[in-house]
Amino acid sequence: MDTAITFGSDNQLVGIVSRPDLERRVDVGAPGIVFLNAGIDHRVGPRGLYVALSRWFVEAGYPTIRFDYGGLGESRSAARTGQDDTVDAAVSECSAAATRLGQQSGCERFVVCGLCSGAHDAYRMAMKDERVVGMILIDGYAYPTARFRRIYYLQRILSPRRWRNLFRRIAARLSRRAGSSGDAPVMDAVDDLTFSDLPSRDQLAADLRRLVARQVKLCFVYSGGARDEYNYQSQFADAFPDVDFGDCLQEHFMPAADHTISRVSDRRELIDKLLGWIGDAVSPKRAPR
Repeated sequence: MDTAITFGSDNQLVGIVSRPDLERRVDVGAPGIVFLNAGIDHRVGPRGLYVALSRWFVEAGYPTIRFDYGGLGESRSAARTGQDDTVDAAVSECSAAATRLGQQSGCERFVVCGLCSGAHDAYRMAMKDERVVGMILIDGYAYPTARFRRIYYLQRILSPRRWRNLFRRIAARLSRRAGSSGDAPVMDAVDDLTFSDLPSRDQLAADLRRLVARQVKLCFVYSGGARDEYNYQSQFADAFPDVDFGDCLQEHFMPAADHTISRVSDRRELIDKLLGWIGDAVSPKRAPR
């Protein structure tokens, strides 16, 4: 059952709360799922990913909310002073969405789910809102390890496409020099674009210890679209040998999937992993139906 709602300090935020039928609802202590905007995509998620995940979670008995940040999609920007921090504002809106989902469905604990920049917001919300008991980060934070670097450079050396691109760039440079040696250098395609700032490894390690101490369950999913940052199963845990995750961390690598998990088969694989994780790690024992 989907319900369109407005909420926020100025009733400016628009979202969709989805609730399971009563006979499908898991135990009353089960968490609700809060989906967070990925970049400038509105609440449906990239290529409708959040709608698909929401449908599957609701079918399994979990209430969800997907909403638009202020100024995105159908949500208006709240009246703010120039001194407001946009990161803090986003976290505040995420917490308001969780509160609204709780009012609509009765849940008091929450799992935050985000892809790419939405994963970073999920992490920030979990650090500030103790109602968060789980995080699903899709192509979120990744840090290099020695094994990552070995795989990374070997894949580049063995990739015919990269060799072709290299020779094309060399030929283009030589052509430009021959044609107009006085021209300013032209920027070639950049291989190492970064779209968001990562916290330092030590800062994130300290934050992870705090989350683990709270028993926040972590589900980190990486697609083949993030291969330049993450290229083997368990890379995240390997990057943090000084953090005792216990049973709080699960990693899933989907090398055949693209960044937005666009293929139906990949989305089914993803939801199977997520439902298995949330049932084992976060949910109380299901009530008999």
